[in-house]
Amino acid sequence: MPIGTFYGPSTGYVSNAYQFETMISEKYFDLFADCGLNFFTYSLDAATAGNSIHDMFSLCDQYGMGMFLMDSGVISDTTAATVTAGTLENLLKEYQGYSSLLGLHVKDEPNKDAIDVYADFVQTYQQTGYDEYYDLYFNLLPIYGTLMNMGMENYEEYVNYYIEQLNVEFVSWDFYPFGAGGGVNHPGYFENLSIIKHYSDLHQVPYWAFIQCGASFESKISECVPNEEQFIWNVNTNLAYGVKGIQYFTLTQPSFFLDENDPEGATREGMFGVHNNINQWYYYAKKANKQIKAIDHILMHANNEGVIFHGNSPMEKSTGEEVIVSGTFRQLTGVSGSDALIGCFDYMGGTALYVVNNSYTEKDANINLYFDGIYGYDVIQRGVSAFVTGNALSLRLDGGEGALVVLK
Repeated sequence: MPIGTFYGPSTGYVSNAYQFETMISEKYFDLFADCGLNFFTYSLDAATAGNSIHDMFSLCDQYGMGMFLMDSGVISDTTAATVTAGTLENLLKEYQGYSSLLGLHVKDEPNKDAIDVYADFVQTYQQTGYDEYYDLYFNLLPIYGTLMNMGMENYEEYVNYYIEQLNVEFVSWDFYPFGAGGGVNHPGYFENLSIIKHYSDLHQVPYWAFIQCGASFESKISECVPNEEQFIWNVNTNLAYGVKGIQYFTLTQPSFFLDENDPEGATREGMFGVHNNINQWYYYAKKANKQIKAIDHILMHANNEGVIFHGNSPMEKSTGEEVIVSGTFRQLTGVSGSDALIGCFDYMGGTALYVVNNSYTEKDANINLYFDGIYGYDVIQRGVSAFVTGNALSLRLDGGEGALVVLK
């Protein structure tokens, strides 16, 4: 499974009186690899070009990671409509020798006008022939972005238009649910997931989600950072919905999040702060990625057939077509116990269930699954697999925690 970060590693620079040290070294790539990361996009170095990009690609090759190349001198809102295939060919030729080159970072959160411009860019890119080997990276606005910004009548139209016009290889979108007050401040989380799933399935492309690593755009870090249970819940609810890629925002703290009057500035955003200090989200991501590593060989070959909501949700439930209102799926005849979100998958013709404690406040949830007969089950939780049998299965899950159940 692609497990990446937006705002990737870069060489050192000074901003707002803060000195950012370089992260282009084995020291930090050891940390990235230990966390379970395997790709990066949006690096400041890539926007300026130079030897540091080659150093970064060399390290990515060494560590088996990937990177989307960003060069704002070639790809920007002002150049996208006029850039030539020859220019793009020359850009890619310089880096095509690296196995870690994934493609080009193109545009974050385009509105309709930008989509129209970049649709022409996509056609130009296809003329190079490199589209057979390298993807283009785009990322969608969330549902709480204003329709005026999107330039559309509704969010569904925006998502569908984006996929059709840009001919994307994957649908990436962001939704940062945790805001001031320490709780969920953006309604529409599951509605956003539902819409993304619907149109991604319709166009048969995978979908990649973002996970909130910090205070995001809120002013007071102590009031709005996701704690460990919220962070894990953010990851696992996306996995239950069938995402095929996880992205963390951000890896490093962007300079635009800095506030010289903010004493918490070094720990407000990102796995790494302004002094390259390791923040708590690094460890949360490492924990989440351990579970993903243990199950992605199944999830990447499984098709999400829908989800079951049992009990209450920290936010409103989805009412989309993906919801299995009967609360049953194939051999699964019922659910009892604590609040749960269950992703229902077809895995190579068999049944797999991703069971999530759909609460980040209940830290010892008991969720019971009932089946129409006696089966064997591979249960993978916290990166560890166990085999059990029976016609019922009881799971104990920490806040936001998930467990994969594969029927044998």
